Amino acid sequence: MKVDFELLLKPKIQDGDLRQLFWESFERIHDINRLEKTNTLTYNFPEDNPLQFKTIIRKSDSILHCRLKATVDVHWRKAYFYDKFRARISGVLSQHFEVTHYSADLSAYYAKKCYSTLLDYETNLRKIFYFIYHFYDVTDATAGRKKQTLNAYVEDLDLSQLEKLLFAKDWLEVGDSYEFCDIIKDSNLYEKLQNLTEKIEFRSLWEVNIKPLLPKHNIDEEVITKIRNVRNKVAHHKEMSFNDWKFCKNEVRTYANKFHKIQDELLERKFYQNTKVSTVALQGLLEMSKQFQKAVEAYRKTILAHNAIILGEIIAKAMKSITIPRIDISKTITPAMAEIANSHAEHISKIIQNTTIPQIDVLGNDKQESSLENDEEDKE
Repeated sequence: MKVDFELLLKPKIQDGDLRQLFWESFERIHDINRLEKTNTLTYNFPEDNPLQFKTIIRKSDSILHCRLKATVDVHWRKAYFYDKFRARISGVLSQHFEVTHYSADLSAYYAKKCYSTLLDYETNLRKIFYFIYHFYDVTDATAGRKKQTLNAYVEDLDLSQLEKLLFAKDWLEVGDSYEFCDIIKDSNLYEKLQNLTEKIEFRSLWEVNIKPLLPKHNIDEEVITKIRNVRNKVAHHKEMSFNDWKFCKNEVRTYANKFHKIQDELLERKFYQNTKVSTVALQGLLEMSKQFQKAVEAYRKTILAHNAIILGEIIAKAMKSITIPRIDISKTITPAMAEIANSHAEHISKIIQNTTIPQIDVLGNDKQESSLENDEEDKE
């Protein structure tokens, strides 16, 4: 890659030849060599392949227009060489001139590299808000929406406004619920606080609705702020550096991927691709629960220790007749499984301590059936 620079130089003292003043600025500078005869500046960094620029100077009555045209290729991973040169040339020339960077080719290069990552970041963040809006009551927080469609309203929000909706601690805990409190606009806030008898707790929309569902995804608000700053540089064409690009490649990409994963997981929590399969699976689990309860009751009625073996057979026969569809249980019926497990946790714990249950296959297995038949023959 090659990056050119254009400068407007206004002398601090209007005296003498401005071109000559430009070249004299480099007389005692050891890391920049001037070759006035060939109009060349060489920046001795890196040492093995110094940056070199062809200098084209144009002059008005009181201002110089200077174009520094790069003649040496630099690998994009070493783009920070140009950052160092930009800072150095500004420092050297500022001794005699007011230096204005007329072009922004280097910043434009970084901005172009960052744009797609920042777009992914914002898009996934907006999708999360769409989800929250449809599944939770955020009417008060979106009072400024008026008659706009939701898409138009959210698209009109800049990144700082969108982040404020999601991460600002504007939700006051009142009993078992939360109320939106805009500290600036809420005239009843003082009254709400007075009526509270417990410790005052403010939460963000994210903490109220997303974190309880997906606690493993931690959000660092300092990183969110830094991302916004980089995004604003790109959006408003501000000067950018190699570090901005590096931050975008790492932290912003990480958060863009994280928000993508979060919005996917939120959709999986609320929607089923095949409701018929999900219903059948839940019915199967509920039936399993009923059969297991019957087995527990049968066990309670037994006294002799050898009846633990009979219990195992009862459970095996009860479960053998239940067929559960082959579906992704973790994504569709985990809540139901957890509910069943919790409701029988105490009974299961007691049974496990005193019972040996034969290995079984819920979907049916010829080898398992053969094993049970052999056991019965041994008893006879």
